[in-house]
Amino acid sequence: MEKIDPKKARAVWARVMEARRGEPKRPPMPPMPGRPPMPPMPGRPPERPPMPPMPGRPPERPPERPPERPPMPEQPSEHELREWLAEISALARGYRSMKAGRFTQLLQRMGTEEQAHYRQLAALYFLLYGRRAEPMSGAAPGRRSLAADLRDAYGEEQRAARQWREAAARYPAQRELFERFARDDRRHAEQLRRVMAANL
Repeated sequence: MEKIDPKKARAVWARVMEARRGEPKRPPMPPMPGRPPMPPMPGRPPERPPMPPMPGRPPERPPERPPERPPMPEQPSEHELREWLAEISALARGYRSMKAGRFTQLLQRMGTEEQAHYRQLAALYFLLYGRRAEPMSGAAPGRRSLAADLRDAYGEEQRAARQWREAAARYPAQRELFERFARDDRRHAEQLRRVMAANL
């Protein structure tokens, strides 16, 4: 086996190293997948701050969220139901006490319909609160002239129709019942208008 001359070997390595010094440097290897990037080197300038708003232009604000609505009660209160029962009872008694000639039968029928409203509302009261309704005392309109009684009943029917429409919007679980009450009371108001026109 031929021996290597140390002087010749050093001379060869010197030429190789001289040649490598003239080669361009290799780019750094990319980071391996899943490995976080290397932190920046010391002395690197910090990132630029965000640009300030243009003069005369107010800074943009984030959109404001609309205020949340409080939850609506799902059922009418016990006191509210008792007030409604008292109003219906007084109106039904008022119709039964009116005498209007050939329109007396119509007024009696309207009183019967109001009494049906009372029974349906009393049933709702029992279903919600587990006891029979004891409404507040509602006095029937005093006996005056027929025109004055009709006028009072007309205003009460219009008010009741608005009341039932509002109740239908507030209490979705009873919407169908209250909307039917509103339709009946609007019809009653129109019938009273015709009776009044015939008796003037």
